[in-house]
Formats: sequence, C-alpha cells, structure tokens
Amino acid sequence: MTSNKSSLEPPGTSPDGAADSAEQTQHTELPDPPKHSRRTILAAVGAFALLGTATTVLGGSLLNPPSSTEDGDFSGETLEFLIPLASGGGTDTWARFIGTELTNYVAGRPGFAPRE
Repeated sequence: MTSNKSSLEPPGTSPDGAADSAEQTQHTELPDPPKHSRRTILAAVGAFALLGTATTVLGGSLLNPPSSTEDGDFSGETLEFLIPLASGGGTDTWARFIGTELTNYVAGRPGFAPRE
C-alpha cells in the first residue's frame, strides 16, 4: 500500500501544504455546565467552616500539651533552646533574644540555657 503523502508532512495536509477537506475534523464547543444554586454554595462554605472549626478545636489540644511538671510551675528548671546555626550570627542573636523573653511568659520564670 503506497501513499502519495510524505512521511514528514503533518496529518491532514496535502503535499502542496493545503488542508485535506476529507480529513478535517469539526470542533464543536461544549455547553456551559449548569450554574450552582445559592443553597449548594452556602452548604459547601458551611461544611468547610465547620471542618475548619472542628480541626481547630480538636487539634488545638494536640498543639498545647499539659506541662511536663506536676504542678505546672517551672521554677528551678532550665529551658534549653537548641540553636542550629553558628554563634554570633543573626539567627543566634534572635534565638537568644526570643529565649530570654520566653522565660518571662513561662510559669515560675525558669532559667535559660542556649545550646548550639
């Protein structure tokens, strides 16, 4: 079986570059999808709001565990702050600043010991 078309030509064109009318495809536009009702939109927004609220309430207890001491007082304890970068840099300076300020907000005003 032989063809008069070159193998380098794109399909649907003749050797002179004109499109073959027999191989042209007709493209039809799809109709627009139906619009959502106001009730559907409000139900979806309400469901996401409920999911976000439930996640915040139930997940919040995982992020705020009880104190590691029995009475919740850290007096006489030392907070060790791990600083992953070299001393003297910007990260080290900010970590030390935040660590000393953090001791003001923890019950019992514990000591502060930066570690590298």
